[in-house]
Amino acid sequence: MATRSGSGRGSASTATKNVPGNQTPNTRDINESDIARLKVDQLRDRLRRRGITGTADSSTP
Repeated sequence: MATRSGSGRGSASTATKNVPGNQTPNTRDINESDIARLKVDQLRDRLRRRGITGTADSSTP
């Protein structure tokens, strides 16, 4: 007898798979795979260098 997964979605779901490459249209200069590998502090540093504020951790004074 076959068993079903608890989610009912089966094994064909792609929503949880990490697909390599750029998945956002019209953003050829952005490599989403590289961004996904960044540590939080590295990502915050890159954002600060681009002038984006409000990236501080909530536990930082």
